[in-house]
Amino acid sequence: METYEKEGITVHTVQGKERGEDFTVFGSVHGNEFCGSVALDRILQNIKDEKIRIKAGVFTCVPVANPLAFAQKTRFVSHNLNRAFYPREAEEITCQEHRFANVLAPLLQKRGGYFLDLHSYTANGNAFAILGGEMSEDYKAFAKSLGVARLIYGWGEVVKDDKTHEDARTGQGTVNYARLPENGMYSITLECGHHHNPDAADIGYQATLNVLKMLDIADIEEALFEPGVMGGEQYSIKLKYVQFKTKDGEFAKDWINMDSVLAGETIATGGDGEKLTAPQDGFIVLPNKNATIYDEWFFFGVREDF
Repeated sequence: METYEKEGITVHTVQGKERGEDFTVFGSVHGNEFCGSVALDRILQNIKDEKIRIKAGVFTCVPVANPLAFAQKTRFVSHNLNRAFYPREAEEITCQEHRFANVLAPLLQKRGGYFLDLHSYTANGNAFAILGGEMSEDYKAFAKSLGVARLIYGWGEVVKDDKTHEDARTGQGTVNYARLPENGMYSITLECGHHHNPDAADIGYQATLNVLKMLDIADIEEALFEPGVMGGEQYSIKLKYVQFKTKDGEFAKDWINMDSVLAGETIATGGDGEKLTAPQDGFIVLPNKNATIYDEWFFFGVREDF
């Protein structure tokens, strides 16, 4: 294993002896999301103990992508590393997190390969994967191999009319950067559950194992796999729309991420009494009960397996 440090970021790379796929994983892009770093530290220890043996291709691992925010246990310090993620010239750099992006971005300039970004989130709920880009058969296989019960796609379609940013790079995160045509990586964000879910790190760990196995770049001791960690039946949810909070109002109940809702059921009620109801049977995705006016309040999706 080759390990180096740059700008405080530690990068680990293992090269197999045979030709094979390229797989890169980041943890703790947000400093208050610890599950990725715990999961990847465990993967690295397994490699050192030869319980995981990289036999082909290249495995690159960054357990803590934002060490400054990680040390302070905060989402970010000066700049959200998962927004406006791109390499900058020296005169454009205004904070340490810009320097971190300059270290991380070259790791995603692979002209192919697979990228997994491990996160957690603030809402109550279980793990899910966020998909995007071209839904090729290889990409679908990557998504399904994670083992997580919920695969969400269609983000690009529901936000495509958002003209908030004149520079498209402003909203660009790590996975968006990785899948740019010039980088060409299959990329997925895995939300491993609530920040404090006790199994969040286990989910990140199992998902990483599952992809290593699917890509056939590692021999892995069977005892490391715990499929029961990943939840129940796997299916896909396609987002249909995002509901912004345009006026005062409250949710009809304390929605949990991925809660099912029936057609006609009240999702929220405005301060003026107007009800927002589900247009069809579906799911409430990423409900934000603390949303302020013009914030994203919730997403609505339906089951559509790809």
